[in-house]
Amino acid sequence: MKTRNIPAQCAIGLAAGVLNLLFCSAAIALKVPLFMDTLFTVTASCFGWTGGIVAAVSFHIIKFAVHGQTSPRYLPNMVFLLCSLTVVICVRLMLFRKSAAGTSERGGSNPLRLLILGIVLALAISFEGGLFYAAIISRTKHILENHAVNMLLYPLMTQNVPMPASSTLISIPVNLVDKTVAVFGGYGVYALLRKAGRRKGE
Repeated sequence: MKTRNIPAQCAIGLAAGVLNLLFCSAAIALKVPLFMDTLFTVTASCFGWTGGIVAAVSFHIIKFAVHGQTSPRYLPNMVFLLCSLTVVICVRLMLFRKSAAGTSERGGSNPLRLLILGIVLALAISFEGGLFYAAIISRTKHILENHAVNMLLYPLMTQNVPMPASSTLISIPVNLVDKTVAVFGGYGVYALLRKAGRRKGE
């Protein structure tokens, strides 16, 4: 599939949003201290900007709808959409770029570049998410968060560590694992889909 195929990117993005919700919900149900909400956003982003943005937006909208959150008191949770969009931006800028000849250069097959992307995402989203988490949790009891991750937060709070610092610090180790899994897993799914597409076209 060519990245300029916008309808196909939209379809992949919507599918990615649903899959993200399934993986995220499973992590919460199993009390796994990982977010697991951006794996397929990485996959969709590899196909193009449109696919990534649709995946990021659809995941948060579908999550909001599935949990029946029609009340305005739940709306602050939507700010985490910005974290998902950060994933899209980093994937497109770090793994895909235009060469001097104007052609698209894919660097995702380089494991080191994938690892660096995972680390960059972990730090960026820990900072963003930590600030958002602190701002929201101080105003509403209806934040949708992984309860196992919440349990990591409480010990720091009992030591009077400021909320923004606490939420950011506990997010870093979680995100280092979570985003590394998302990057390698998401790019792996993308590579398999492209390989299957090429075989089908033979």
